Parts: sequence; C-alpha cells; structure tokens
Amino acid sequence: MKLESEAYTGLTTWKAVYRQVFKHLAAKNKSNFSKLDQSEEMISRRGNAYVSKNKDAVRQAMSIGSGLYAEVNLSANLIRDSIARLLDEFSIPHSEITFYLREDRDAE
Repeated sequence: MKLESEAYTGLTTWKAVYRQVFKHLAAKNKSNFSKLDQSEEMISRRGNAYVSKNKDAVRQAMSIGSGLYAEVNLSANLIRDSIARLLDEFSIPHSEITFYLREDRDAE
C-alpha cells in the first residue's frame, strides 16, 4: 500500500491495511486523530461506532492509539469504505492511496 508517497509493505490482509491507515493518520495529525470518535463519519447507518474510546462500544476492538478503538469485524468492502471516510476526514484526496494486490503487493 502507498499512502501520501509513503510505502508500506507486508500488509497481507484488509485488517492490516486498516491498522496501517490509522497509524499513518495518527502520525500525520495527532490532534484530529484523537477526536475521531466524535466524528459523525465514524458512525454506521445503524448507529454503531466504527471508532470509540469505549472498547465495549465496538464488537471486535482493535486499539489504534490515543485511547481509541476501531471496529475490525468488517468486510473488505466496509473497510474500504471506512478508509475512504478517514481520508475525507483528514482532507486527503483518494488519489493519494494505492493498493497493491497479488504479485505487486509490496510497494516500491
């Protein structure tokens, strides 16, 4: 995966990609990152939190730093959609992320 000219290798699952996007965003803007749980974009249509400070508020919690937990019991399509919402939240154009699949998995 490549995000804002930063190449990340060894990501073989969508959960790993999701975790790396969170790490990248935390390093980019800690202030905005720590407020992700307050964003309306991080709430599903059914009212479930994708990001929360309360570990019990998500079904399968993954610690993402700053005392936040992300829901990772998601399909690949929902992870993709969530990454798009995260990019929007941090004003990063969608063209700034590239996914490498199969033989091309590891970015150069």
